[in-house]
Amino acid sequence: MEWYVPFINGRAIIYHGHESPDDHTDCGPEIFCCPKAAYLLLQRHPEVIPAAAEWQFTDGKYLTSWMGEHGPQVYYFFFCDPADRTALRFCGVREPELRDVLLKRLTLDGYLERADRI
Repeated sequence: MEWYVPFINGRAIIYHGHESPDDHTDCGPEIFCCPKAAYLLLQRHPEVIPAAAEWQFTDGKYLTSWMGEHGPQVYYFFFCDPADRTALRFCGVREPELRDVLLKRLTLDGYLERADRI
């Protein structure tokens, strides 16, 4: 149930999914399915993850502990496209599905239709 997560100073790197500087409801941690997904993103967009990031395999149960009223409301997943292993997909997932995705009871394949191709 592990995910590959970039951290800076012990904190997960956050994707800022907002336009208003005061509205952080759409901000959340960046989660990768595997090192290959991270590699694909960094090959195409090396500026999006700081070079000082520390990548860690992180248990889904630990990631669910961040959830809650004051925690992030959306997590952003970068994942390998199952039909094209050279393609990367990206989507945000919220409750009620989020916990099941983090615990890998639901696969990200179910989000392909709404996931952006990077």
